[in-house]
Amino acid sequence: MSAVGEEFSSDDIGDFTTDSHTQQGKWNGGIALGYKSVEVEGSLNRKRRETQLEIVDEEAALVRLIFDKYANGQGFKSITNELNHQGYKTKTGGAFSVTTIKGTLSNSLYIGKIRFNKQQDWNTKQRKGTNPAPIITDGEHNAIITQELWDKVQARYANANNIRPGSITVAFRLLVLCAAHNVATEW
Repeated sequence: MSAVGEEFSSDDIGDFTTDSHTQQGKWNGGIALGYKSVEVEGSLNRKRRETQLEIVDEEAALVRLIFDKYANGQGFKSITNELNHQGYKTKTGGAFSVTTIKGTLSNSLYIGKIRFNKQQDWNTKQRKGTNPAPIITDGEHNAIITQELWDKVQARYANANNIRPGSITVAFRLLVLCAAHNVATEW
C-alpha cells in the first residue's frame, strides 16, 4: 500500500461514503417495513446497484396502524400481542416483538428522512454503541406517516421514558382498580 493509502482506514472510507449518501438523501440499503428497495434506472459506475425506496401499500398501512395505536395510548407489548394475534408478520416473515415495535416507532425513515451513523464505535461496542446525535437528512423517498403523527408518537415515547422511581406518575401507575370491591388499591 502506498503512503497516501495508509492514511485512510476502512472506517474513514465508510464515513466518506456515508456522508456523501447523507447529503444526497439516498437510501443506503437494508430492509424496512412499508418499503421495497428498487434499482434506480440508469445508475452508472457502481459496483453495487443504486437503489431507492418505494412504498408497499399493504405494509405502509401496517406501519400507520402501529403509529396510530401507539399515539392513541396503546403500549408496545399490547401492540405486539395484537399484531401477532391477528397474523401480521414483519418484513422478514417473523413475529413482531417489542423491540420491532420500538424500532419502527423511532425510525425517521417513515417521515421521509434518512438516518446515518446511528451506531458508533461498531468494531468495539457493536449495537451498544448508540450515537446520541445520528445524522438525519431529507430522503429521496416518500413518507408513510405525517410529521404531526411522528411528533405525537415521539412526545409520548419521550414522556414514557422519563418516568423516575418515586415520582407521582409511578404512584398513579401503581393504582389498581380492585374488581372484587370496585375500589382503588395502591400496591
